[in-house]
Amino acid sequence: MSDLLPPPKTIKQAKQQATPLPTVSPKVKLLLVLMGFLLYVYLIIFVKTMYMKVKRLDRIAVMAMETENLIHQVHIVDQNMAINMERLEDAYGDY
Repeated sequence: MSDLLPPPKTIKQAKQQATPLPTVSPKVKLLLVLMGFLLYVYLIIFVKTMYMKVKRLDRIAVMAMETENLIHQVHIVDQNMAINMERLEDAYGDY
């Protein structure tokens, strides 16, 4: 406890007693700036890729809906053909 300094009475004394903060070297600053820039570029590419994937999935969903509608139409035509074939069989079944 003997190495503790008494509390400062003025701001000037507080500044004199304060331990200086370690400074960041220019190389570290440059490295941090580069890392920030790379993170920014990565996020832009990530967002753009997600947007492109969503657009592609939307196109696939539209194609799937069109295919489903076509299958439904084919099913209706098949039912109508079956009904007509049954009518023909009933009408000409005795020949």
